[in-house]
Amino acid sequence: MGETIDSLIESTNHDLRQLNCRCTILRRGNYLSLRGTLPPKPGKAGKSHQQIIALGLKATPYGLRSAVAKAKAVSVALDSNSFDWGLLGVEDDTTIAGTVADWIKKAEEEYFTSRDRTKKTETTWRGHYLSMMQRLPQDEPLAVKLIETLGKSIPARQASNREDFCIAMGHLCKVAGLSMDLSKFRVKSTRKTELIIPTDDQIVEFYGQIQDKQPEWLWYYGMVATYGLRPHEPWHLDTRDLEKGGITIRVLENTKTGKRQVWPFREEWIEVFNLRQTYKLPIHDYTNKQLGKKAGERFRAPSRKVIMPWTLYSLRHAWAIRTLRMGMPVELAARQMGHSVAVHTKTYHHWISEVEQQEIYEKIMKKQ
Repeated sequence: MGETIDSLIESTNHDLRQLNCRCTILRRGNYLSLRGTLPPKPGKAGKSHQQIIALGLKATPYGLRSAVAKAKAVSVALDSNSFDWGLLGVEDDTTIAGTVADWIKKAEEEYFTSRDRTKKTETTWRGHYLSMMQRLPQDEPLAVKLIETLGKSIPARQASNREDFCIAMGHLCKVAGLSMDLSKFRVKSTRKTELIIPTDDQIVEFYGQIQDKQPEWLWYYGMVATYGLRPHEPWHLDTRDLEKGGITIRVLENTKTGKRQVWPFREEWIEVFNLRQTYKLPIHDYTNKQLGKKAGERFRAPSRKVIMPWTLYSLRHAWAIRTLRMGMPVELAARQMGHSVAVHTKTYHHWISEVEQQEIYEKIMKKQ
């Protein structure tokens, strides 16, 4: 599609302006919309103002011809003071023509327009977007009231589900051209939970306390601690260098932030945790989010004789702080953790500041 359809739209809009047409055509992803100064939607007060209305037409030459006919019809209606929102399939200010199922298909096409279709993006789409969209009644017209009802049905204590709801519905509304404020469904934390960051000695001590008949879980714990992995990433590793006597591992593509190489901090933990003896972890048809949750439950289940006093993400945080104290540049640490420097700095700004202050103090003391 790309430049060809965009050049056609540009040429078409030039012709429409020559005809004094009061609407132009806009491409948003794979679909076409009309843009023009239109009266308020039914039920809304105020003056005419510029609005963008989704047409549900694909951004193809055929769809463009239909969009032109719609633009001309709307312009004639505006000129003759006979405009009716029914021309654009809008019955009221919160409902749009087309069933929920139809708009989900369009939302999926739009989602994969801006990213490659890989196992990773498929997992994200199904786990965080499609699963939430499918909770809506599929055969009914897409409407704000349907989305409102679904949002209210998700308990506030389910903060992550509320967040998935906002992300998924935000994408659906954007594609459909529905205006809706979803921020009220987000759960804002009223208090900060103290984050426990274990020391290196505590990490090694707990490893010795783990009582598990499956050695792969001992290996899992050691890998997360030594390489600062996300809880789901031990399922997606290339450990060939480690197995051959090297020290690095590679996180594979089908993870949250994709492929990257990681070094151990501390290197001696490779032997302490016996990491060269690699294992294949039990795997099921789970999303990465579910894999991480299952692993966390295994180490913190009340039924265990010894419960891990911190979370798996605490091991990842400990790795990041360890790299700071050992002098690793922030840019390299961020790359190995699989996120941007901005995210790394924001997440670990407290410890970065602490390390910087220590370095300044040591420089001053050397001058005494």
